[in-house]
Amino acid sequence: PREVVKKLTEINTAKGLFFILSDYIMILGIIALCLTLNNPLLYIIAIPLIANRQHSLLVQMHDSSHRNISKSKTVNDFIGEFILAWPMFFRMESYRQTHNLHHSFANTNKDPDFIEERFPQSQEKLVRILLKDLSGLGVLSQFKKLKRLKKQTKNEVSMKVKLAQIIYYTLMLGTITHFGVWKEFLVFWLLPLFTWLSFILQIRSIADHSGPELQLKPHPFNTRTIVSNLFDRLFIAPHNCSYHLAHSIYPKVPAYNLKKCHQELMKVDLIKDNARLTNGFISLLKEFPKSEEDVKENKFDFYYAR
Repeated sequence: PREVVKKLTEINTAKGLFFILSDYIMILGIIALCLTLNNPLLYIIAIPLIANRQHSLLVQMHDSSHRNISKSKTVNDFIGEFILAWPMFFRMESYRQTHNLHHSFANTNKDPDFIEERFPQSQEKLVRILLKDLSGLGVLSQFKKLKRLKKQTKNEVSMKVKLAQIIYYTLMLGTITHFGVWKEFLVFWLLPLFTWLSFILQIRSIADHSGPELQLKPHPFNTRTIVSNLFDRLFIAPHNCSYHLAHSIYPKVPAYNLKKCHQELMKVDLIKDNARLTNGFISLLKEFPKSEEDVKENKFDFYYAR
């Protein structure tokens, strides 16, 4: 109903800023705890926890690319670039262009995120891909992907933006050097960024649109929603980002309203009957063939959980 959509698409800037601030506070809190207790086991747990907070910041950067952070374009884009995207070493505006193409042409050759030969894949191969990202060995592939996406946009970066970025990163590096925290920056920011976060983004790309037959379905049923559990929210999918069917239908719904949007959509029989829902990210692998031989023989053991 129109009144429900209107309520779900209401932008609450204060709420968006609260989530952003809470993510940075949580990251600083985890770092402080590790440095205080200096326990190796705590460091191991800290890496995925921090990476998921980085993912949370990217989820909100994604919201800013849809202008869901603030009604003011200036405020929205300032937050999206300076506070959310640039700390991750890329530009929100470039992401916005490719992401808009993704929404317009999902799972087609015009979709920048779509790689035709990538699926179907076996569980064995998917595990190898994920372990490669988890170990940090997938960084080169990530850079190649960013380079490929950049070529697919016609986004010319102005001298004003280039100068702002030079000043931004100069100040960042100068601050790190001044306070002598290069070790902490490498361990608590770059290491999570290029290991667990890389793993998260890979599994999210698989979850959102990939899988046997899913890629052939018409919009909006060419996507999958993962009904996340506590483990998922802590380590993989914060801020309702796994409710991808809801986002695919209503991109103007901010992340903090996506679960409510999903619940409303499940009241519609047509959507409920055709939606691909999976309970938790661990169950995701069960939707793919077990071995390369099964891929060749088209043996797909689907797992449906509502």
